[in-house]
Amino acid sequence: MGLSTDVIYISSDNLIKIEGLRDLSVDPVVYVNDATVKCDIMRSVFATLDAAATTSETGGADTGLVITAHGITYDVGQYVRLCGSGKGSGVGHDGLWTLITGGDANKIIISDTYSSVIMRGVEQLFFETKLGSGGVDISMAYESASDGIYSGTIPDTVGIAFDESYWLFITITTPGSLDKVLRYAMKGAYAN
Repeated sequence: MGLSTDVIYISSDNLIKIEGLRDLSVDPVVYVNDATVKCDIMRSVFATLDAAATTSETGGADTGLVITAHGITYDVGQYVRLCGSGKGSGVGHDGLWTLITGGDANKIIISDTYSSVIMRGVEQLFFETKLGSGGVDISMAYESASDGIYSGTIPDTVGIAFDESYWLFITITTPGSLDKVLRYAMKGAYAN
């Protein structure tokens, strides 16, 4: 049950494409041609959260994530993607958020409304390539008369470097609520 895709690729002219997006929950399997598809490119550096409760910040408007001695350099306003928190107790905080001021060496604060979640110590926080890079929320349009093919263009400002590693997140939302985030590791074969 869920969604699957055959191929994902990025060309040297910054075109990103997925092919063969299919709905596996029906028989026979059908191509999905009416989804909203977006892409986020994150740097290879990520942080694993501590097995600890989230904290209420800014009167509950924001959420603190405990990451003891994380040592990660970041900018306030930079995008991050949290993965794996939906499996803890309470409501998860998975998604794309911005970093809020007030964090320290042991905590990072995200722009998500607080809800109590006990993290298990396996959740991961991924960081935008650089502040304002344009590498998040890249729209991928359906190619008409195709079998589940979607494409978009990665802005030059993302700054993909040759032989550097990145995380690629493809967020798919369908009218039938078969939503999914696909995560891929990739390495820059060229620089943009």
